[in-house]
Amino acid sequence: MSLQSAVQPPSTLSIQPGEVHLWWAAWPFLFPSSAGTKGKSHLLLATVLSRYLGVPAEELTLDVTASGRPFLDCNLDFNLSHTRELAVVAVGRGVGVGVDIEWLAREISMERLVQRFFAPSEKERFLQLLDEEARREWFFRVWTAKEAVIKCAGESLAMQIGRVAIQANQELSLEAPESLGPVGQWVLARLDFSGLGLKGKGYGGTVAVRKVFQ
Repeated sequence: MSLQSAVQPPSTLSIQPGEVHLWWAAWPFLFPSSAGTKGKSHLLLATVLSRYLGVPAEELTLDVTASGRPFLDCNLDFNLSHTRELAVVAVGRGVGVGVDIEWLAREISMERLVQRFFAPSEKERFLQLLDEEARREWFFRVWTAKEAVIKCAGESLAMQIGRVAIQANQELSLEAPESLGPVGQWVLARLDFSGLGLKGKGYGGTVAVRKVFQ
């Protein structure tokens, strides 16, 4: 699941069952500078989806679930995340997808979020890390993984994020409540933004894939 630039995607895209495609773009790109970050991100999403579906982007109308997750009545699952100057779109066929990206230098109260939203095993690991840089790197690895899982499942973030536990070692692994299905259905992968030529350094992210659809 490598990142592909969405600045000039092919006019026609195809995806096989079980595949996940990741598209990224950084501002400014093809869309009007007058559009805000959220507006540009949604334009990016519509542009990418239109290439898979063969429908003009302006004709796509997204529906929204009760928890606020956008969807289309088609055989694709998709998810969008944006932060600062960067946006990423995940597209899957025959699988569920969720993605979350963060700017690692942003001001954030890690201690408050850990106490409120992290599982006991995660809180213990956080307190074991004495180096501030190591704490920040670990925090964002876990936070983006938790958000990606919740976004993939289409659950309310505030309701479920504290019940999802992430083991962030060399690889990411998941402990989740029964409502999210067997752990074996899930695959978590870190996103690598190195080598993309981004002006703003220090982005991290995770994509979650759920193998539940036929």
